[in-house]
Amino acid sequence: MGLTEIIVKKISKPTGILCRFMASVMNYAHKVAGWGLRHLSIHKNDIILDVSCSRGKTIKTMVKIATEGKVYGIDYSKTSVAVASKANKKLIKADKVEILYTSVESIPFPKTFFDLVTAIESYYFWPDLTANLKEI
Repeated sequence: MGLTEIIVKKISKPTGILCRFMASVMNYAHKVAGWGLRHLSIHKNDIILDVSCSRGKTIKTMVKIATEGKVYGIDYSKTSVAVASKANKKLIKADKVEILYTSVESIPFPKTFFDLVTAIESYYFWPDLTANLKEI
């Protein structure tokens, strides 16, 4: 396995201290999330899911708009869940955010629970794109 494959594998499911740092740095590195969110209609009472929430920055941005709703994040990396939970600690305490350790393969919510689902720069890490989109 070459260096590129190792890096992609680590980024797709961050673990350990180095990957915790990488997940935090990603809060500042990605610009696609802001661009994408500007093209959505988010309402103040929306219930939103951020799939592969990674670092939690998108969650923090959406909860500022969905002020009377709630934003959920899921990720299959325990490290990413920890980073996102730390980044959104106050919002979690205020019951505006909930972050879960789970996969896009098995989302633990009933059909039609969410008004909006986002997945920023993550679909290429999903195990089965077609099946995972159906799950969403």
